[in-house]
Amino acid sequence: MTSPAFVRQLPDDRFEAFLSFIQSLTEAAKMVPNVLVVGSLPESDVEAGGQKGVEALRRLEKVFGRIGSPWLAAHGDETYEIVRRRLFQQLDAEGEKARDETAKAFHDLYKKNPGEFPPFAKEARYGELLRISYPIHPELFERLSKDWSALPNFQRTRGVLRFMANVVGLLWHQRTRDPLILPARIPLADDRIKASAIYPLNSAFSAVLDSEVDGEGSLPSRMESVTTRRISQTHAATRVARAIFLCSAPTVGQPNAGVTGQGIRLASAEPGDQLAIFGEAVREMHEKATYLYEDAGRYWFSTQPTLNRLADERATALPPHQVDEYIIRVLQEETKQKGGFSKVFGAPDDPSTIDEAEALALVILKPASTHTRGATTSPAIDAATDALTRCRSSQRSNRNTLVFAASDEATVGTAREVVRKALAWESIRKDNVVRGQLTESQIRDVDDRARSTKEAAEKAIRSAWTHILYAQKDEGSLDGKPFDIAQTTLLSRDRPSIAASVYEKLSSRGDSIVKDTLGPKILMAKLGPLWPADRPHLPIAEIRKWFSAYVSLPKLRDFAVLDGAISEGISGSDPQFGYAIAFDEATGKYEGLMYARLAPMMLSPGGILVRKAVAAAQASAAPFSGPGPGPPGDPTHPPGPGLPPTPPVDQKPRRFFGSVEIDADTRPIKAFETILNAVVMELQRTQGANVKMTLEIEAEAPTGFADGEVSVVRDNAKQLGFKAGSTGFED
Repeated sequence: MTSPAFVRQLPDDRFEAFLSFIQSLTEAAKMVPNVLVVGSLPESDVEAGGQKGVEALRRLEKVFGRIGSPWLAAHGDETYEIVRRRLFQQLDAEGEKARDETAKAFHDLYKKNPGEFPPFAKEARYGELLRISYPIHPELFERLSKDWSALPNFQRTRGVLRFMANVVGLLWHQRTRDPLILPARIPLADDRIKASAIYPLNSAFSAVLDSEVDGEGSLPSRMESVTTRRISQTHAATRVARAIFLCSAPTVGQPNAGVTGQGIRLASAEPGDQLAIFGEAVREMHEKATYLYEDAGRYWFSTQPTLNRLADERATALPPHQVDEYIIRVLQEETKQKGGFSKVFGAPDDPSTIDEAEALALVILKPASTHTRGATTSPAIDAATDALTRCRSSQRSNRNTLVFAASDEATVGTAREVVRKALAWESIRKDNVVRGQLTESQIRDVDDRARSTKEAAEKAIRSAWTHILYAQKDEGSLDGKPFDIAQTTLLSRDRPSIAASVYEKLSSRGDSIVKDTLGPKILMAKLGPLWPADRPHLPIAEIRKWFSAYVSLPKLRDFAVLDGAISEGISGSDPQFGYAIAFDEATGKYEGLMYARLAPMMLSPGGILVRKAVAAAQASAAPFSGPGPGPPGDPTHPPGPGLPPTPPVDQKPRRFFGSVEIDADTRPIKAFETILNAVVMELQRTQGANVKMTLEIEAEAPTGFADGEVSVVRDNAKQLGFKAGSTGFED
């Protein structure tokens, strides 16, 4: 049959004659039995070509319409059969077996995970479709024959055949071993397939496909460049991007455009895949892509840049000082969580202006003061050295109480990039002009991005401050330098705060650089070289000063650690020294001397530490100083007048009782441990002794305890066996 494209080239007189001939031919065929005239007319005016071609098409439609029987395009399962038969040969017995096994495996995947795929995928009918369309997945047929065929330049059957012929040919030459040809397995990076996909679409999709769907340098390729990632091992990002493009591109701009998460998995997943990985790939692509949109759980690629592009542009335009100012604000917020430090200084302009610290303090250096692991020189070492040398205009004394946290030179760059993104999204969130142009879903997305990038920025900043610097000096070193800078590195990535992470690394749970407990023997070993032989005692204030200043001594968390070591050294079975309130120069005696007996839990800063030999001598020479008469039966103290003499009785005490108040604000666990060791364990040494302890707790809150706290305390007390009759809250 001659087409209108040919007819439109005829002169006017021959054009009319040709149409008359067609009319006569069809009328004659109508009169003769078993004669069939077949006419193939263009489906659209575009294919007719020009005004004359359209006129010819209309005239021919009327001629055939009067006496013809219209031919209907293939639909439903017919499309599957036509395409399959045109592209593939008939299956043999082995091929049919492979087909049935493959269809069953896919259908089982859908039935076992009904929430991950569209509801129709688990139905028996879909299992049959998998067999009919084999080796092409029904979802690919569905998208091509419905969505793509609705495009003016993509014919329903011939367009599907042309597209799939290119796909099958390429996959055959590549010897691909995929179980089915899914949308996710279409190699859109190939020039021929790319051309056939872009032709019926907006030509701007070509750049979108290259940058964010498939091919070298595309976003999925960059995401999969780290081979250890799960999405790299299964090419999940590329598969997801292809699936979204093929399942959504023809519907862009229409209501309910795009493909759902269930549809993406249907177009991507194969038996044996971890389904969660496709959701991870979609989320990461949505965060990074410039042209991937999401609304109400539906995803699609568009030729218009998304808010990601706007955020990238704003992030790039931010000046460096604004980024560092944000980081400094975060570091200053970090000072609210002190970990085990007495003070935390967040990014001071000049660390040398920090006051002298008697207890352990942390200095978080500014972003510019970076360090590299193992380096002997760095901006961070320079800043720490200067701060340890000077305290404003004078020389620093307490060098053993300062610890410095510095950023890693490489990681802080990553933190700056994350901060740029956070600042960019926050600026979009606050931009009323931009918000006025967005849908409700996009506004929620902007708010979510601003919140999530802020959290990511804070985490990235904490992760960048990995280096710990501090002063130390070996006792035998004679190099003339007052101190050396030692360093260690944080290895954990998830950190509650910089201060908490640094302290845990330095404490006994880590490198044991900072002591939260100190034994009395270690204390004496450290004091030995510093305690002059001609001095029988040392003021505790002076010892505290030594531990604050001398970097050759252990770093103590606070003075309570020193007090605990002294208390233990006084009251142990093998005392290391004595303790006195003061020394009387006139009498040469120590006032309030304590040696080999229980020491007070809180030592006076004005007290003194007495050498062991001196304390033992005075303690052994001390006379009985009890008030009133001597012990019963003492011959030096006769009984009162009119009373008979009392015979000597060797009577031992049989019961001990006592109560002590423990301050809950000053290390109650340590105080209780001291009481347990010094009193309870001594009482238990006596054979047959029965020791009973009762813990009494009384707490008052002027404004009252919160309901949540009351509930927690009641539940805990019940679990711990508190007596119901003597436990509770009252007004």
